[in-house]
Amino acid sequence: MLEIKNAVFGYTGKRKHKVILDGISFGLAPGELLCILGANGAGKTTMYRSILGFQSLLGGEVCLEGRDIRKIPRVELARQIAYVPQYHAPPFPYRVFDVVLMGRSAHVPGFSMPGRKDEAAALSALERMGISHMKDEIYTEISGGERQLVLIARALAQQARFILMDEPASNLDYGNQMRLLREIKRLAGEGMGICFTTHYPEHAFLTEACVLAIEGQKKWREGPAEEVVTEELLRRMYQVDALIGTYTDEQGRKSRHITAWIK
Repeated sequence: MLEIKNAVFGYTGKRKHKVILDGISFGLAPGELLCILGANGAGKTTMYRSILGFQSLLGGEVCLEGRDIRKIPRVELARQIAYVPQYHAPPFPYRVFDVVLMGRSAHVPGFSMPGRKDEAAALSALERMGISHMKDEIYTEISGGERQLVLIARALAQQARFILMDEPASNLDYGNQMRLLREIKRLAGEGMGICFTTHYPEHAFLTEACVLAIEGQKKWREGPAEEVVTEELLRRMYQVDALIGTYTDEQGRKSRHITAWIK
């Protein structure tokens, strides 16, 4: 279980102390799918960075299996939690395959080279994301959307129990968004704990995820998407008028959708 307990996220230094989220608590278990919603500047990326130990917590705890992550060695933590950032600009023109293979670094002993098992895991991740045909392309020369798929494949190759994804669909076209959401849902069904942020509230409906909606420094709510994502929430969070409807197909399957308009 990954647990965030009464956490305070923000920045601190000699001249700056800024609290962005105060007293937030939630958990993520293997097999669970959590969608985090919030407007720009709500603190989603800052929260991720603190959970992963990239920056300090201002208060509270982040625990993995009851252990404070600040006391867990980085290599051990990397075997448990994978991270997909919004942006990634490598300093060298690596091949796509090499970037994905980097996800195996936590499993490779120091001063050793990746073995056949690691290469097989990387190839499997590429195939799962539908981009195995790109394995020999140069990562810095592919599109932003393609890079995002590569970063997700790298996280899959890591074979961690939890994956934190920061706006994984932001650079993807509509078709790849749907394929990504399908894969996210499938991975959760296989027992992986997945948390992803998005600026598309309907993604919570499509994946049937639980939702953590962040409205302010001390204002947040967690629960099933059908209960948390309401027309009033969208109005408060994004300052837009939106209508949430339900569509039923010929097989009787129901899906919720959001319609917004510009005045």
